Amino acid sequence: MEYKEYKYVLKIAELGNLTKAAEELYISQPSLSHYIARVEEELGAKIFNRSTNPISLTPAGEKYYETARMILNLDKKMKKEVSEITENKSGVITLGLSHARASYILPYIMPEFHKKYPGIDIRTNEQKSSLVVLSI
Repeated sequence: MEYKEYKYVLKIAELGNLTKAAEELYISQPSLSHYIARVEEELGAKIFNRSTNPISLTPAGEKYYETARMILNLDKKMKKEVSEITENKSGVITLGLSHARASYILPYIMPEFHKKYPGIDIRTNEQKSSLVVLSI
């Protein structure tokens, strides 16, 4: 997943200068201008007011900027959460136990488990022993 255009708009808005933004993004200034022109064409609205120095966002650009920041932050958060799940740092485990075993075993196991795996949520399904296997 790439969100180049969002990153490009954010960088230009942050620096207020197309040339400086292109340098920091490691692309040519004409390429950056091309990306912005394409975004503006797609939106049907200008994002930047180029007649000001430094360059400034138009009202449509402000909305685009705000939304782009939210999208990039959500993408970053999602990638972090998926990484934590795949690395077994977070997730959910459901345990099926009889009432008797749950009350005997869990008070000893749970505190140590939570110390070692704080991001893992444990859910219990306590039923009669004959129903535990069927209900999971």
